[in-house]
Parts: sequence; structure tokens; C-alpha cells
Amino acid sequence: MFEKAKSYAFLAVGFAMMLLANFYFGETPLGWATVFAGLGIYCYGWRGVCPACQAGRCRVEPKDMVQPR
Repeated sequence: MFEKAKSYAFLAVGFAMMLLANFYFGETPLGWATVFAGLGIYCYGWRGVCPACQAGRCRVEPKDMVQPR
């Protein structure tokens, strides 16, 4: 359960960073860097949450999160 909560926290932080970049920094170099950093954090948090990971067929899931079949 802790791993899933950690994934959701990364999803929330990544989404918040993308919103911050969109509404506060705008189209500046800092804004674009924040968008890409937020997107990276969001994608990192997506591991283990996607339906393929839940079905046990995910190819990008780290080895420590693999559940025994």
C-alpha cells in the first residue's frame, strides 16, 4: 500500500509543477524547464499505477515492485 501512496504523491507533485509552470512562469526558459521536470516526475509516479502494471505485464516496472504471481 505504501508504494501506491508514494506513486500517487509523485503524480500529484508532477501535476502541480506543470500547473505552476503554466500559470505562473509562462513561456520562459524557467517555465519550460519546470514543465519538463513536472512531466518527468509525473511519469516517474505513473509506474505501478498504470493498468498494465496492475495486471503484472508492465515492461517498465522496476524489479523491486514486481508482485509474485
